[in-house]
Amino acid sequence: CVPSFRGFATPPKSSLENFHYLCLMFRWIMTLAMILAALTAAAIPTHGAHARTDSLMAVLDDVIARRPEYLQEKTERIAGLESRLRLAADDRERFDCMGMLFDEYAAFNSDSALAYSRRREAVASRMGNAERILNARMNYAATLCIMCMYKEALDIMDSIRTSDLPRYLHPYYYHIYRTAYGNLCEYAALEPLRGRYRQLTEIYRDSLLMVNEPGSLAYAITLADALNAEGRYGEALESLGAYIDSAR
Repeated sequence: CVPSFRGFATPPKSSLENFHYLCLMFRWIMTLAMILAALTAAAIPTHGAHARTDSLMAVLDDVIARRPEYLQEKTERIAGLESRLRLAADDRERFDCMGMLFDEYAAFNSDSALAYSRRREAVASRMGNAERILNARMNYAATLCIMCMYKEALDIMDSIRTSDLPRYLHPYYYHIYRTAYGNLCEYAALEPLRGRYRQLTEIYRDSLLMVNEPGSLAYAITLADALNAEGRYGEALESLGAYIDSAR
């Protein structure tokens, strides 16, 4: 599953603002490194891929070494945002602040992310703003995916039409569907179901590639995901490594 990119369309300017981004890279580095290990075991020539993996593993080593630092900064950011929320002057500021808190908690504490998505929807409803209500509902659906509640997440998503969303929310919309169906494909016990979920995963992955900006983190990981699904492992490694090089 590829994590959500809400609020992280481009890498943050400071590496210390970047724990969520680095967690995403960690998962993909490990996935692709395991692919490379399988290729090596099969005696497939992968000299270029080995060099690229060495570069990716160097990034991973740095993430691991600095994990306490990133966690401390994340904790401080959350405390600052919660303080800002308590002092918010109006519902618009509350909604925006809850969105930032949702982003912080999404890959960190799903219970807190779920709570903030519900609180965010309540604020949006009080404001009478349909766009914000749908944004908050998608936050809720994304968190249900993290909690493996795929049917409930898809029920929410099926009630939302892209025509009712602003363009900036389209990548988030397609990402939630791709995540839900991708995970259902992995866990399906019956091949007919697995095949159907695989087809839907590919459809929403293609939609993501169309709406994400080339050069962004979301585009880089979605492209690596697509190449990996097609068995083009060396190209997936190269693509992800090129993004890391450009983001340094």
